[in-house]
Amino acid sequence: ELERVGRPAAGLVLLDTPWPDDLNGGVLTALAREFMRREDNGPSDARFGTWLSTVGAYIRLMDNWEPQRHNVRTALVRATDNLPDETSTQGVRVRWRLPHDVVDVPGDHFTMVDEHAETTAKALDTWIDNLR
Repeated sequence: ELERVGRPAAGLVLLDTPWPDDLNGGVLTALAREFMRREDNGPSDARFGTWLSTVGAYIRLMDNWEPQRHNVRTALVRATDNLPDETSTQGVRVRWRLPHDVVDVPGDHFTMVDEHAETTAKALDTWIDNLR
């Protein structure tokens, strides 16, 4: 929209964002399993409710939407550790189908913005510096 009104963004950053169609495949299942596994005694009702609401909102936003090509440079900041998946020995890793730069960072979908947040921020800073 910013591009359409003549005020394009300098860049677009996707933090381990799956392509919308991939949510119907192994990505959403892998995320749910990993979320549940990380909770020692199962998630608290409040924490699980928050996560479930967030995922539901994300799915509704992505339902019947397909990203369009644009002229804004895009970075897919992608976790290097694949999420475990029962159907693949390699696990699940996000992908993006439009042109983009890949910025691989340590960790998985959850830890890249938690215990690896500083490394993720530095990698993103480097990408942003290269936009200039």
